[in-house]
Amino acid sequence: MKKRLLLAFLALTTLTAHAQHFDWVKTYSGPDRQDQTPANEIVGSVMDREGNLYILGQFIPGASIDGMHLLPITGNRNLSTFIAKFSPSGDMLWHKTVYSSYAGAYGIAIRLLDDSAIMVYTNFFLPFVRSTDDRNEVYFLDTLLTTNGYFLENANNIPIPYYANAFLTMSLDSGHLMEKHIVSQAYVKTDNTLLTDELTGDIVSRGGYNTFNLDKEGNIILIRRTDDVTTQTCSTCPDGYYTWSPSDSNIQSIRLLIDGARHLDVPLEPSSTWNYQILKIAPHFDSVIASTYVFDSTWLYGPDYLITTYVNSIDMNTGNDIYITFSRRHSLDTLPVKNSDTLAMVWNSCMIRYSPDLIPTGMAQVTASLDPNGGSAGGLQILSTLYDSASNSLFLQGYSGRDSRYTTLNYKGDTLNLMNNACWLRLDADNLNLISYGKARSFGTRSYDRTFLSHNILAYNGSIAADGNRVFCQVKYQISILFHDTSYSNPYGMGLFIWDYDGHEIAYLDYNSNHVDNRQGYIHLKDSSVWVDGTICADADFGNNHISSTYHSSAFIAKYVDTSFMTPYVYTDPRVGQAIEWEQDLSFFLSDSPVVLTATATCGLPVSYLCSDTAVARVSGSTLHLLSDGVATITACQNGNEYGYYPATPVTKTLTVSIDTTINDTTIVDTTINDTTGISPVYGSHISVYPNPTTGRVTIDMDHLPSSRTPARDSSDIQVTLTDKSGAFVKYGNPFRQRVNVNCSGADPIVSATLTDMAGRREEVRLTPQGDGRYTLDLTSRPQATYLLTLTTASGQRHTVRLLKQSDIFSR
Repeated sequence: MKKRLLLAFLALTTLTAHAQHFDWVKTYSGPDRQDQTPANEIVGSVMDREGNLYILGQFIPGASIDGMHLLPITGNRNLSTFIAKFSPSGDMLWHKTVYSSYAGAYGIAIRLLDDSAIMVYTNFFLPFVRSTDDRNEVYFLDTLLTTNGYFLENANNIPIPYYANAFLTMSLDSGHLMEKHIVSQAYVKTDNTLLTDELTGDIVSRGGYNTFNLDKEGNIILIRRTDDVTTQTCSTCPDGYYTWSPSDSNIQSIRLLIDGARHLDVPLEPSSTWNYQILKIAPHFDSVIASTYVFDSTWLYGPDYLITTYVNSIDMNTGNDIYITFSRRHSLDTLPVKNSDTLAMVWNSCMIRYSPDLIPTGMAQVTASLDPNGGSAGGLQILSTLYDSASNSLFLQGYSGRDSRYTTLNYKGDTLNLMNNACWLRLDADNLNLISYGKARSFGTRSYDRTFLSHNILAYNGSIAADGNRVFCQVKYQISILFHDTSYSNPYGMGLFIWDYDGHEIAYLDYNSNHVDNRQGYIHLKDSSVWVDGTICADADFGNNHISSTYHSSAFIAKYVDTSFMTPYVYTDPRVGQAIEWEQDLSFFLSDSPVVLTATATCGLPVSYLCSDTAVARVSGSTLHLLSDGVATITACQNGNEYGYYPATPVTKTLTVSIDTTINDTTIVDTTINDTTGISPVYGSHISVYPNPTTGRVTIDMDHLPSSRTPARDSSDIQVTLTDKSGAFVKYGNPFRQRVNVNCSGADPIVSATLTDMAGRREEVRLTPQGDGRYTLDLTSRPQATYLLTLTTASGQRHTVRLLKQSDIFSR
């Protein structure tokens, strides 16, 4: 007990010391949208080699950082894209804004380009003026734009959709725009014209791109969600519109309109109306190098919307292989991967690896096993991917739900103990074999935690980093969490969790912020520091740095410093040895009554038991249930725990069972048969003894009740009488020296006899027939011992009696 208290104290003092190492924390906050959905948040961040942090965020006009307003506009509640550079000390060095008055601007992703520039992907509506009531103004990197021509100076009268995806290359020093590409999407018909809306004449354009990444040559990897179904106005249709999809029209390709001056055509599969398409595009959007669809399957938006699949993250290794994570909800179907004969997405989540030429080369997915009652919820959600070049490892981070319909989680045949946990898996990047995993264990319940949509633990994409034998994750949890042998209880907690590469729990830094809409952001590592960002919707504490969220949501950036990060972490096992003490004798039981097992562990933790033959006995907790005659091994185990004790050396004992003999065995042994009248039978659960004073013999009736009891004894029951070689009755416990006579009567003849010694050794023996149900059993060569003689009848019933053999050197 003292040891456990000491370990708990050390864990608490370690966490407390870590919690004081936050160097600084910065927040920007402001008014939220009218629906009170968190608006001020960071959606991506990168770090250069000097430790400067570049963030991509979105916020509502009126937001400020350290009291400084970030936008030249106020009043409108549309989101704005925010790009900024922070020094290692937390100072904001520059910031830029993209804002659209028509429908806002949404930041998507930010990437580092050769450590000399950043590329930012955002989308917005281009400036347009149709009438005084229908116009859009755009603040583009803080410059006010009002016309298309000014913004797309090389338009060349090529019509473009108003919805635009902007890829902006900006310098690291000042945020100066070095290169921009405005990419819009259109559908090319078989007559080489673009599909337009009948009413407005606008080009039909659907959506943008989920995310992007850059390979070592600067090629751009785009992930396009092919939700190409749209509503088209129609003057002759009863409702004034109809639902259109590529499979309904003569569409031959998708056209990417680049800067209003040129275009790139991409093959379209009309049947894939809800899928993902990967595009590999040359630098500067010069050409399409390769493209592929992800799934070789189709499904439409509508009644089956719950099987929607989402792209969560993308990362690349040094050889330009691509790792993309997908999550899928509420589906019992299997989605085959296109251009692969063996890969298929099962259940709800996976990571697919692609070669540089976009050929699928591997998949990692954790599958959930259903209980017999069935179900349709998911198991593990894989939300982010991180490639670690130093160890050639792939880290997959996510969380699992508490859906009781699922019994196990499995990865390539290995059962993972990850139910209701935030977790990460470490894989061999070449073969995708599981190396290790870590978790933060959640416990507690809420009344609505019964479906996939309500989980006890949440961990979002981007919130994982690994280096120096340490793994860092930001985790948001509900109710309670157990980490580093310490439990934390908050309504909606969030903090930074640290493991080593083998999954040992190192430390947890609690932000002390409790709100359902808290969101984790990204993590970056450099030397002795960790940068974290995200969204706080309540007050929070980063060590001694307290922030207060006046509005519904405040984005934060915090720097955590620990000099121990300068050297790789070496795990020191804190456990000590223990032993199992077990003096109980299990050598022989003549009863079917349960037996309480009494092994104890010196550490005080509970002991578990295993039985080698469940046909002989079954273990439930510490109770041993005897089931049938036989010999089994009972093993006592204590597996220790992560922070206190090593597993104990198992202790085994041999169990011998014969449950056909009465439980009142001691009563029978103690009964003295006198040659007098008036002695009543002795009853047991499986045996009745009838003394006969006239003949001096005792009749043993097996497995049936006497005629004086209900139900009455069957007249055809076998009755077994034992005599010695002189014919005298062998009284219980029947000492004899050489052989015994077995006299049997009844309609159920004996077909076999088995002799068992007290060591559990069994041997079938021969009964020599003497006629009229009489047999002789010769045990002259047997050593002096106690034996069990089991007689099996033709109907399958067994009758067991005990024999006590003395030394045969003396004969009568």
